[in-house]
Order: sequence, then C-alpha cells, then structure tokens
Amino acid sequence: ETLQENLDLGIPVDVQYGDIDYMDKFKDFTVDEVAYQGLETFVENIRSVGGMRWVPILDPAIAFNSDVPYVAYENSKNYEKVWVRISDFGDANVPFIGKQWPTSQDGNTTLDVGFIDFWSEGAKQWWSYEIQDMSENLFKFDGLWIDMNEPHNLQQPDQCVENQWNDPPFMPRGVVGGSYWSGNEEEKKPRLSEQTICMEAVQSDANLLHYNVHNLYGYSQAEATRQACDQTNSERCFVLSRSHFAGSQKYAHHWMGDNFSSWKDMKYSVVGLLDMNIAGYAFTGSDICGHVGQSNIDLCSRWTQLGFLYPFSRNHNSRGNFRQDPAYYNKIDPNFGNMAKKFAQMKYQFSPYLYTLLEGHTNSKCV
Repeated sequence: ETLQENLDLGIPVDVQYGDIDYMDKFKDFTVDEVAYQGLETFVENIRSVGGMRWVPILDPAIAFNSDVPYVAYENSKNYEKVWVRISDFGDANVPFIGKQWPTSQDGNTTLDVGFIDFWSEGAKQWWSYEIQDMSENLFKFDGLWIDMNEPHNLQQPDQCVENQWNDPPFMPRGVVGGSYWSGNEEEKKPRLSEQTICMEAVQSDANLLHYNVHNLYGYSQAEATRQACDQTNSERCFVLSRSHFAGSQKYAHHWMGDNFSSWKDMKYSVVGLLDMNIAGYAFTGSDICGHVGQSNIDLCSRWTQLGFLYPFSRNHNSRGNFRQDPAYYNKIDPNFGNMAKKFAQMKYQFSPYLYTLLEGHTNSKCV
C-alpha cells in the first residue's frame, strides 16, 4: 500500500529493501507467514511487473535455542567450525554465545545466538547453502543487505573476563563502557568487548584470536556473502554492508548505519559521504530522513532534496515511528510529492554522469 501510494505520485522506486521484520521472530532464512503472508508473490510482482529489485537483510547471528524447529540452525550441524568459538587456550570447540534480535515465538524471550565465523571454510559453505536455499524456497532476490556485523552483541552485562585482550593497558579513543548503554556507574570502565564478542574468542580453522581479526569481521562476511550471492544469481549481485575494512569495497557497498532523524545527522551525512569516498567507497549514502527517532516534514523535505544527490539514496525508517515516505508527507503538504519527484528525476538526469564517475572510481577517482 505504501509502495503503491508513492508510485501513484509518479515517484520512481528502483529497490525495495526488507528489514528484519520480514523474518519469523528475526531469525535468518525464515519468513513471518502471518505479518508477511504472500511475500514471495509480492517480490515476484515488483520484480517482474514493476521492474524493481528486492534486497532482504541478513544478520550474522543465528538462534541456538529456538522454541520451534529452525531448519537453518539444524543444517549448520552438517558443517565444521561454523561458529566463533570460546577459547580456553586449548581445545576451542564451544560456540561463543551472545544476544542479537531473535526471540521466542511469543516474543518475550531473547534467544541465545551464535556468531558465524566467516573465516571458516565450513561456515562459508553453510552460508552459501542457506542463501541458495532462500532463493529457491522463500523468494528470489537481487542483492543482500548485511547488518549488525561489527559484530554487535546485545548481551548485557558484558560477560567477558578481565584479561589483556578485553582490557588492554592503552584503550583506543571512542571505546565506551556499559554505563553508556545502561547508566550503571559500576560498568563505566571502557572495554574492547563492550557490545561485541569477547576478544579471546577464536575464529578460523587456524584458531585466530578474535582480538586480531575483530575489525575484519564485516570484511569476512561481505566476501562470503558476495561469493554466495554471485553463485545464486545469474546477474551481478549487490551487497550492502554496515561494517567494513580496507578492501571491503571489492565485495560490498556501504551505508552509514543507524543515523538519527536530526539536522545534525543530516549535516554529518555529507562529511561521512566524502570521508567514505576518500577511503575508496564510491556507492555510499545515509538513511534519508533519518532512521532512529521521529522525523518531521521540514527535516524530511530538506533531506529528500539532499538524499537524491547521494550515490546511494534510500529512505529507511525504524519500527515505532510514523511513516516518513514522500506519499505520507504529501498528505500533509500536497507539494511534497512533486518536490520528491522533481529531485528523483534530477538524479536520473545525472545517472550517466554518475555512472561515468563510478567507472572512473576503479582508477582511484572520487565520486
């Protein structure tokens, strides 16, 4: 309905993204058959009739203790070293357990999750199998959107032991303690393990310390996802990732994460876009109108005008907020739809030039 309202205003839509709401209790490789009944038909229609692309989200954390059968997790048992593992500095075969979005069927319990070890050949084989199975049995797709891959662990309080890896003598700037999230002064001490995997966990067939490969987690997932996506689709596949490292742009594009619906974040998006270009990421953008918090018509109007000039333009809202798409604001101000259409058409006029810049980017030019 929302999509059709925007199309009726003549606003072009190239890509429809699916956030974690489409999943059954936020579990990868599932579909909520109640709230998203008929999703496969919807995807088929927008792709074949509307000429759009469909890009669903996947997270790197898999539910371990689902209260209903979870096929993807059961399938993982057929592969070796799928999970990031606890290290006792001896035999490291026990999966590291944390928390992300998956819940029980009643939604009251956050499930335990394991984090996929994308440095492991077994994990990459399983990931590729599940992505191909998703294409065959859930819906076709044109790209994949990977999120929470810093990796982000929502376990509270921090369950990691004190040691030289979680608590190094010289703490990098920007590292926060538990009080940043919980307000608990006793948890104020900054730790490298805050909101992520314990640094002494191990990855890969060579048992590498997570401390040594933490910043490469997004890179490793991007590489594995692009390979699996290319094997599944006959066309060139599109991968969008939140976490990156130098070289990730070979496999995935970037958006600047969960920004806030504020004038300050709109301003910072321009700085972020230019910084990412300097770092070699050409196809980049920020969530138009903001993601966290309620937007408003004045902010969203200016952000829509700016956002269509991003190389990557997407309006991405979060649960619990009012709509912030052009059709919604057009009901408040009948000029909003025409404004959005005008700037969208302007972007199409610039598309050949943008494509030329993107081609030049292969020789180190900025976009």
